[in-house]
Amino acid sequence: MATSNFPTGLLAVWANPGPQVTTEEFNDWYDNEHVPLRTAHPAFLSAARFSAFPLAPSLSPSGIRTKPHPEWLALYDVTDEGVFSDESYTTLRANRSPREADVVARVGLLDRRMYTYINERGKAQALGFGADGTDATKIGGVITQGFDADEENVEGWLDALGSAATEGSAETEGWIRTRLFRCGDAGRNGTSVDHNDLTSRMFPKYLVVHAITRADVVLEFGTIEAQSIPTSPTISALLRVHADKGLADGLAKDTKDAGGEWAIG
Repeated sequence: MATSNFPTGLLAVWANPGPQVTTEEFNDWYDNEHVPLRTAHPAFLSAARFSAFPLAPSLSPSGIRTKPHPEWLALYDVTDEGVFSDESYTTLRANRSPREADVVARVGLLDRRMYTYINERGKAQALGFGADGTDATKIGGVITQGFDADEENVEGWLDALGSAATEGSAETEGWIRTRLFRCGDAGRNGTSVDHNDLTSRMFPKYLVVHAITRADVVLEFGTIEAQSIPTSPTISALLRVHADKGLADGLAKDTKDAGGEWAIG
């Protein structure tokens, strides 16, 4: 399997610890065992974890802030999407440690999706999430959108993104770049997953990842109307550009940043 320094694939994993796994146990396993085993693989360029922003009282039936679903997102850039079917990677799941097997058996949700890179608009030199410290701009968080669309509409959609992010103002308003991926394989497991429900096996064809620099480009959830409406005009314009239809999935915080920058994930 050939490798390069350019990420042509993406692994995205949405997760919930669930009632049988504490947040502390989940994060200790994820940060100290699960992620290091993957980033040690030569095809993995970078990894970033995000925690979701809690829903505001107006969006919760109980009238109080509640945990979002999913609560966590992990993104891994890889040099070759073929790694997902390569034995060097698949053996990581087939030969789990006793600890990992135990956590995976109890965890509420692991929603894994494997993607092929299509194209991007924005800051071309900002590759991955800066694992090697070379990125000129700090990626403080992401906004993710999943959608289905006819393939012939995708290139025009990317051009519309470029027009929405007017040169000279986009970066100062918090937008770094937008990348587009096509889903090649996906699956959900966990104690909360009903495998008799057909929707548990349905996944959007495309994933959009908007990289942003800082917390204040997004409004805190306040009302249903304000949900997913960011303060930055550029971000707002970007989220209104869809090849067909899209859905912003929730707010998140980059857990690797002690400064507490916010994003959508």
